[in-house]
Amino acid sequence: MIHWLIQSFDDCPEILRSDVPPAWLGPAERRRLAGLRVDKRRRDWLLGRWTAKKLVQHYLAETRDERPALNEIYIGADPDGAPYAAHCEGEGGWGDLFERLPVSLSISHSHGVAFCGLIESFRPRDGCLSLFSRSSAFRPPCLPSLGCDIEFIEPREPSFVRSFFTEVEMRAVEQVRHVLPHLDAAPAMRSALKCIPADAPAGFSRFLQPDVNFNRRGEANAAYGIAAIAADDLLATVIWSGKEAALKAMREGLRLDTQRIACLFGALAAEPMQEWKPFRIDLDKQLAARFPGVWSGWWRLHGNHVLTVAVLV
Repeated sequence: MIHWLIQSFDDCPEILRSDVPPAWLGPAERRRLAGLRVDKRRRDWLLGRWTAKKLVQHYLAETRDERPALNEIYIGADPDGAPYAAHCEGEGGWGDLFERLPVSLSISHSHGVAFCGLIESFRPRDGCLSLFSRSSAFRPPCLPSLGCDIEFIEPREPSFVRSFFTEVEMRAVEQVRHVLPHLDAAPAMRSALKCIPADAPAGFSRFLQPDVNFNRRGEANAAYGIAAIAADDLLATVIWSGKEAALKAMREGLRLDTQRIACLFGALAAEPMQEWKPFRIDLDKQLAARFPGVWSGWWRLHGNHVLTVAVLV
């Protein structure tokens, strides 16, 4: 089961109001925050950490009946930049010794909105929790491995598409530009919101599990703020987002050539876009041999953003 959460600055306004480190950060996280000098970078980092901590806190309560305070949950980053979640030792301690949680965690943010996902994940060799310091050697990726991405829907320059998309993806964007010029997603989203009962279960679909209490307000605000979308802008954005999600699942980021990955989508108007829908992830032969396994891709709209999830099993 994939757990996910969306949050914005409205959910944690103190990020915008004060230069004082929030109380929900642990000691090591406060030291990391002190090194971030650019305001936008600080705000985005804090919103990402807030969202990840809230998601991990909810996950632990649901799966282990544990309810740690937010400052007892540490969100760190491995040498390759991939985030991880851990229990701080004791009452936050000095933030140098952690019990790492067996989950694959991914964080993304765009235009004041953060999107975080996690899936239970175990290392092939040991498959167990371990205590280690932040200076310990890097460990290999776990499986399943998860990547999440959120992108604001906006026009992409033709040079951007040529530089980063495969031939198949470029043809798809060009085709949809002529066949389906515009999409109006707002009516479908409003209709779907009316169908969500007050006591709706935590899962909107069989595959992805949101927290209804956290996400309901964001979904409602997003639904009424959305306008007609140019279909080619939507497709170009969701293709790019799918690539980013897959690269995160590989723990490579933009160090890899994005044209080695193809993200293929069905008809954009065939199903309500506020629901999770699958897409296909294809790697070139060398990359597929380096990252063997089965790929799953999922996407949906959230207001003027697209969300994508990529999982390697």
